Amino acid sequence: GISVRGGKMLRMPIVCEAVVPKVVFTQDKFDFEKVVIGNKIRLPVTLSNEGTIPASLQLDLSKFPDFTLHEPKKARFGSAVSNGFAPNAAGAGLDSLDPVFFGRGDDDEVAHKWRITVDAQSTFDLELEYKPSSVTSHEFQMPLMFQGIATDSSLRRNVVAVGVKPRLIMSSTVSDFEDKVVQRDPGRRIP
Repeated sequence: GISVRGGKMLRMPIVCEAVVPKVVFTQDKFDFEKVVIGNKIRLPVTLSNEGTIPASLQLDLSKFPDFTLHEPKKARFGSAVSNGFAPNAAGAGLDSLDPVFFGRGDDDEVAHKWRITVDAQSTFDLELEYKPSSVTSHEFQMPLMFQGIATDSSLRRNVVAVGVKPRLIMSSTVSDFEDKVVQRDPGRRIP
């Protein structure tokens, strides 16, 4: 109830409803197969929120430093879209991918933790990147969960990847031939 000074106690019924977002994956699993060390492969990650409220998710790949998440670059149509005052071609949603840095915050630092927001009745396209740094095999459940609900496993998907040695290993990735003058022999004809 509510006490009003100099008056009666007012009773006001309060009715509320808890709504949980319904987020589903388009992909069943993420299989990168074999990737040569130094290369990188990206696979699409599509999250659809079929619920009536925005979904806040968190992804922690800190145990898997060879993996990272990206938002694919989308074409911009006109200057009004690029400065954020007009909706883009996909709609004016709240979809966002926000990296969470715990280090120095350098530009070179790679994020391994993200906060992902998927707007209600919306689909958010992302890319999971695998860039192996050593010969290793990965098989794990993608640690994606609703923010604040650690026990929900509905968003878990298998991730499988293998880092392999390249067939040709160069001692250096740069071959410098310095400055050379190349002259053509006027006596030789090349067809």
